[in-house]
Amino acid sequence: FGAALFAIFVFLFEPRSGVFVIVLTAAYGAFAYTLYSIAVAHANDHARAEDFVKVSGGLLLLYGFGTMIGPLLAAGLMGWLRPEGLFLATALAHLCLAGYTLLRISRRAPVPIENRDAFKTQPADRSVTPEALRLDPRRKAETNG
Repeated sequence: FGAALFAIFVFLFEPRSGVFVIVLTAAYGAFAYTLYSIAVAHANDHARAEDFVKVSGGLLLLYGFGTMIGPLLAAGLMGWLRPEGLFLATALAHLCLAGYTLLRISRRAPVPIENRDAFKTQPADRSVTPEALRLDPRRKAETNG
């Protein structure tokens, strides 16, 4: 909801001060750019270990679809309304995602805490190295078990 709120705020109030625009855009980004990693972590909590690659592939496909359709929707809104229509487009996407999230929360039982993996961040530059694979805690559990 945070990203949608900041996007709607920018759309409605049309800030013109450079500092104000930067602050609002940074606040929007703080909410919007964390969603993918949280979605992957949540999806993997609901997936079996052998399905992690399938789940990640599906999420990447959906993400790619959004990156193709999103700019077309945003360009249409920007042309129809005004340049701040970009933020209206992202607000609509985030509100749809929030609505779907609330629907899923109400319809599906949460994963028990003992079945959840801890959310661990990993720098992007190390994520493709053999060392990163060696440090993966799930790998240690498989080799020790």
